[in-house]
Amino acid sequence: MRISPASQRLGLVVAFALVPLAMAAQDHDHNAAPAASVPSTAAAGAAPATAPSPPHTMKTYAQMMADVAAREARLDSLVKTMDGATGEAKIQVMAAVIRQMVHDEKQMRARMSEMHAQMMAGHEK
Repeated sequence: MRISPASQRLGLVVAFALVPLAMAAQDHDHNAAPAASVPSTAAAGAAPATAPSPPHTMKTYAQMMADVAAREARLDSLVKTMDGATGEAKIQVMAAVIRQMVHDEKQMRARMSEMHAQMMAGHEK
């Protein structure tokens, strides 16, 4: 059975779209040993400890949401430009869209990694 070039392109687009999901699945180890249990404060006769404050406040959350909105606006603008372009100009804008998406994905993964490290540091205390 012969696969049409359009189907091949569609397959590549879908494959590249799924790469970040596959990478995220590999980063999370479901087989990791559970952390050692912490003895109950009631059993030790101590007063209950207060819950640690979350590392991200509403201010940082608002900043993250503003960053997301700015990234989406940049992509929307590029896509609008791409839709109106033709020929070589369209190819150049398509390349700019891809570069922006890769840049945004890398930034998101770095932030997720940082937040994960902060959460794990909070659980170790």
